[in-house]
Amino acid sequence: MVGRVIDALDRLNLTDTTYVVFTSDHGEMIDDHGQGGKPPMTYESVIRVPLIWQGPRVRPSTVHDGVMTHTDLVPTFLDLAGAPALLGMEGRSYTKLLQGDTESHRDAIIVERIGIERHTSDPIVRQKILVTDRYKLAHYGSSWPGELYDLQNDPEEFSNLWDDPEYHEIRMRMTERMLAEIIDDELGDPVDIFLQQPLAPVGSFRDPIHRETTEGYRRRTTSLASQRYLEKDPHQRRRKETKDPRLLENERLAEERQQQNKT
Repeated sequence: MVGRVIDALDRLNLTDTTYVVFTSDHGEMIDDHGQGGKPPMTYESVIRVPLIWQGPRVRPSTVHDGVMTHTDLVPTFLDLAGAPALLGMEGRSYTKLLQGDTESHRDAIIVERIGIERHTSDPIVRQKILVTDRYKLAHYGSSWPGELYDLQNDPEEFSNLWDDPEYHEIRMRMTERMLAEIIDDELGDPVDIFLQQPLAPVGSFRDPIHRETTEGYRRRTTSLASQRYLEKDPHQRRRKETKDPRLLENERLAEERQQQNKT
């Protein structure tokens, strides 16, 4: 089937302007670990799927060994089409990886599932999994014990190291990394969110002092609500001279992207 699609593109002279992506939503257990279908999405037989690209400027005959996630597909499609990312969209474009401008993309990905298991005492399964090149951590919240696998020494995932004292530090590091990945990706690109704020900043973007150096931000912080917030919060007044460089860098990136959008 894939070959027929490629042949049709060649006949229609569309190969040089068309991206073809072959992938799958998930695999099946087929009695792997004594299970069928796709119950908890822990194991490689379910979550490791093909991802093959062909298209303009895509490096041919190249294999990327790092971890990948389907949440990055849409940002990549939009990037290749020259379209802006959707506000709050999770995922990161890997256009540079496809085109050979970089050799790396992610070093960890999150796999999530909320499902209903008909043949267990706890039918609702909530699961989050962190996968790196070396380890895999599966967390079930407060429902079930977790799972930790060393994919290098145990590629078939038969030895659960969750309670192994020698792997306690790795389990803690993986758990912290999972939390960081979830928080970092849950709202998409913060610069795009920042640019779309029509009135006073909110949440983590509500500090007007750190961005008072640029005109674009001043225009967005002149509302009465923003001024009242500044007057009421003595912590903000004390921080007036500190100028957190990370926030100033966000403002600089926002102004730069705003100028690019205008052009």
